Amino acid sequence: MIDMDPRDPFDFYLDHYQKQLVSGYSKSTLEFGLRAHVRDYNKLASPSSAAPAQKMNPRLWSNFSVLTTNDLPHRHAASL
Repeated sequence: MIDMDPRDPFDFYLDHYQKQLVSGYSKSTLEFGLRAHVRDYNKLASPSSAAPAQKMNPRLWSNFSVLTTNDLPHRHAASL
């Protein structure tokens, strides 16, 4: 996890980490890693000031498919 605001200490709250992850963004690396840029807990919008959640249109997911690790090219330890 990477603090989105490096100017101050990282404020992480394990009980609410999902809210922190969702408010940030992530990047995949070429080495199959994931970098999660996470907002400080004390900088999240309060529930009263947050915009209401919108329902997802199920038709948007009709062409969506999930990749599993079986779909990825396998690399042998010798090639790493």
